[in-house]
Amino acid sequence: MTNTSSQAAPRSSVSSSYQSSSPSPPVKRHALLRALAIIKRDTLDWELYNVVFAQLAGVTSRQEEAVQLDLGGNSSLEARGERDDAWAATTSARARKEGEKLDAEMRNYSINMIKESARQTLLAQARHQRACGDHAAAQRSFQKLRDFQSNAEHELETYLSAIEVALQDRQYNIVLPTVIKAHHALTRLASSVSSAAGAGTILTGEQVRERERRTRQVAQVTRETNVKLALAKGVALVATGQWEAGGKELVGLQEKLGDWEGSIFSLGDVAMYTALPALATMSRAQLKSAVLENSQVRYSMDHGAATYTRDLVEAFVGAKYSRVLQLLDEYKWRPLYDLHIQSQVTPLINTIRHRAYVQYFEPFQNVQLARMAATFGIPAADAGAFERDVVELIHAGKLQARVDDIEKVLYAVDPDKRRKLYRETLETGQIIEESTRQAFLRIQLHQAGILIETPQDKKKRDQKMAARAAGREDEVYFEGSDEEMLQTA
Repeated sequence: MTNTSSQAAPRSSVSSSYQSSSPSPPVKRHALLRALAIIKRDTLDWELYNVVFAQLAGVTSRQEEAVQLDLGGNSSLEARGERDDAWAATTSARARKEGEKLDAEMRNYSINMIKESARQTLLAQARHQRACGDHAAAQRSFQKLRDFQSNAEHELETYLSAIEVALQDRQYNIVLPTVIKAHHALTRLASSVSSAAGAGTILTGEQVRERERRTRQVAQVTRETNVKLALAKGVALVATGQWEAGGKELVGLQEKLGDWEGSIFSLGDVAMYTALPALATMSRAQLKSAVLENSQVRYSMDHGAATYTRDLVEAFVGAKYSRVLQLLDEYKWRPLYDLHIQSQVTPLINTIRHRAYVQYFEPFQNVQLARMAATFGIPAADAGAFERDVVELIHAGKLQARVDDIEKVLYAVDPDKRRKLYRETLETGQIIEESTRQAFLRIQLHQAGILIETPQDKKKRDQKMAARAAGREDEVYFEGSDEEMLQTA
């Protein structure tokens, strides 16, 4: 299948660059210059170029070190504050000409009913629209492609391209259903290989070798696509606040990203998307087995641009909570500038911090708040905010404790074990009583002959009649006895 992700990097990188509001003008200037270089090198999106250049013009800083950075050789005019009008004019003319050409080809193939040529042209049209930044038109073209698809490979190619565009536009309501459709296409692709040669068909040696080659190819495509789909689904779930489900998808990745690595997502992105939801939802034992002992997750953490994520997880598992808070605060900017999870960063970090508070207090009967704050590296100036966090956890039922506001001591609240045992026993008795009542009701209905006969009951009745005819009444009684109905009710 054709690689369709080569144009995804520019738009994703540009979005991460120009949408970020950096507190430092030199850093923002550097990001905007880099975005302009990527736009000119890899896209036909002259309108986006104008938007980014307008933002660059609003940055007052003109520090020499930011200008001297090597940004691919295309940013010299922009670094001097001059817009590249020649590139914009040439690119807009080229985009218009290419679009008109593809429209004409599509009309011709549609009239002549040449299905495969129409499919390829429509696919090229969608990619052209994507390169020009018109993602809405690209999605419409991908939808039209369904009428020209003739096999599961075509469907898979279309679905993956649609997922890439939807991820760049953060349209997660499109990503999730498209992932399901892509899984169905994968199933059909595998079925097409297994059913290519029917049972009893005699194959030549060349046909056997071709089938084996095709089987290996489909297996490779299936592995690569499953990783992409799991990653897309996991990111979409995390971005929409479903951290636990998204984290499970991401820690389950067992293969490398293939052509998505460095184009749709970087290894640092994957490490960050995996670590933060896992820390917010998993226990320390789960973190150790699913994250630290997972070779693929460790590869993303160790070889990407977010190597701090491994230190963060190890510190949390090792109960080094001051180190956890330090790393969260030090690298908070990284997820805040991320295209997908920037809206989830604050609640994620708060949840991780609160879980650290709860886990720290678990082995204690009481602890001074000042000592607890010192353990977490919280300065005295923030002691009031720390106490409010602890009180909120108590009110939310996440921390079984009470605060002595005078002595500033946190006391564990032991639940009444006797009352808890009585309550659990009462609940169990009520469940057993209800189950027994339903069983006796079923027996009475059966004896009165007003119970609707199920296929299982009919089978038992037939067996009973056959056994009576054979003179095995005792076996019949025990097989259909009330005791059995009590057990099955």
